[in-house]
Amino acid sequence: MSIFFIGFIFLLIIGISNRKKNTGRHKKFFIGSAALLLLSLISYSFVDHSKYEPTAEELAAQEEAKAQKDAEKDKKEQEKEAEKLEKEKQKDEEKAAEVAAKEQKAKEKEEARLEEEKKKKEEEVAAKAAEKEEKQKEEAKLTKETETEKESDKKDNNTEQQFKENEKILLENFDRIKDESDGIITSIQAYDETYDVIYVNVVNEVKLLDDNQKQYLVDELGNKIVNNTKAMLHAEEPKSAVIHVYFKYNDGTKLADAKMLGGWKLK
Repeated sequence: MSIFFIGFIFLLIIGISNRKKNTGRHKKFFIGSAALLLLSLISYSFVDHSKYEPTAEELAAQEEAKAQKDAEKDKKEQEKEAEKLEKEKQKDEEKAAEVAAKEQKAKEKEEARLEEEKKKKEEEVAAKAAEKEEKQKEEAKLTKETETEKESDKKDNNTEQQFKENEKILLENFDRIKDESDGIITSIQAYDETYDVIYVNVVNEVKLLDDNQKQYLVDELGNKIVNNTKAMLHAEEPKSAVIHVYFKYNDGTKLADAKMLGGWKLK
């Protein structure tokens, strides 16, 4: 049948081709192709088709092969799906790991920022505390200096006041020594306010005395003046105080000068 059918197709194509060319031969080809088609149909009717139908065993084998093929196909699809899911899972895990890494990095960055802020605040607090402590020390120092200065001023005022009071008493003692000299001493005057040097003027009549009398006079009067001066103005350290007393006559000539180691030397 297949040969007749193939011939039918072949002649049909040739007939159509000749018809287009208007050769007049196309009718023959059409008739031949119709004959071949008829033969093909007749031969098909006489064919025992049962020979070509598969047996039960063949059908079972075909079913089994088909089932195996479908199973393999399902298996491949399942493997493919599993692989796809595995890739998606791996991708999700990578994405999750990336997100976690970013979050961890952000967290570490935030912790570092907070730590930096904490450290900065601690430094600021420490700086303020140090500044406050320094300020307190400075205030304490100023307070102490002020108190010391006040105490010093008070002490100086007290010392100055005491000095003036003692000076007043000393001058009164000088007047008393002058009065007790029976007119021999005409004046007792300090060179300056320290009273380290004191000048004593005596009457010119003392010149008439001999040297022993003069020495006795200057020793007695000089010691009184020195002792009173030390007692009034150098009471704290009387031994270390050095007082020089010089005796002169009223006419300006010298009677006696103070020695370096104490006592007086007549002139």
